Amino acid sequence: MALPDLTHNWPTTRHALHQAAQLLGAIRAAVAPPQINYLHLGLRVLPGRLTTGSLGAIGEWQLNLRTQTLHWYPLDREPVTLPTRGVTQRTLTDTAINVLAHAGYRLDLDRARLGGEDSLEPNPATAAAYGDALTAIFSLFERLRATLPGAKTPLVVWPHGFDLSFLWFRKQVGTEEAPHLSFGFSPASAGLDRPYFYAYAHPVPPGLTDAPLPEPARWHTAGWTGVVLPYDDVAPREDAEAAILGILREVFEQMSSQVRPG
Repeated sequence: MALPDLTHNWPTTRHALHQAAQLLGAIRAAVAPPQINYLHLGLRVLPGRLTTGSLGAIGEWQLNLRTQTLHWYPLDREPVTLPTRGVTQRTLTDTAINVLAHAGYRLDLDRARLGGEDSLEPNPATAAAYGDALTAIFSLFERLRATLPGAKTPLVVWPHGFDLSFLWFRKQVGTEEAPHLSFGFSPASAGLDRPYFYAYAHPVPPGLTDAPLPEPARWHTAGWTGVVLPYDDVAPREDAEAAILGILREVFEQMSSQVRPG
């Protein structure tokens, strides 16, 4: 089955969803205890949604990508819904802080990262399509993780870059400084304005980019070195998920052989 089309008003939609997700990330960062590889900062994926996961007494915050709404599920009171469309990130943050404070929870959020002043105007249909796409991609990556030998970190969405990823280690999970591979999906980044799948090795093995890649994957060397598989090149295929899995497995076989034990 083909993956959803993410072309209509994509930059505006991605930006709006990203700014809302950053608020969830800030709430999680203010409460969750530190974990290796900064996993305490990552958001989890549910069907069509991003979630902070359970935050103890505070409960859970979710971003519904399909409806572009924030939801707070406290343990001791009725759920709260906050619309994200037509507000700024700063206003949305103020509202969330006030809602929490009214319930007796005063969080020290990093306001320097939550000061967006432009109105969030995601295209509803494209945002919903992204919710469906991310759900499918999360499932795809979970299947990939399950077939790989070695040790893997959990699959999370990073609020800073808005990308979904996990790390692979040959023997046991180490820090980001240890030799590893990373596999992920990004809705866009500097120099790459369309969604893409990616993989990279750390440290970069000598001669890595000399090796051929399965089409339509390509080497990327501007700012970082790794594999880029453009979403637009594979999403329309009727066998999109199987094709992506096959390409990523082939990339793993090629790159993992060059990662020294850590």
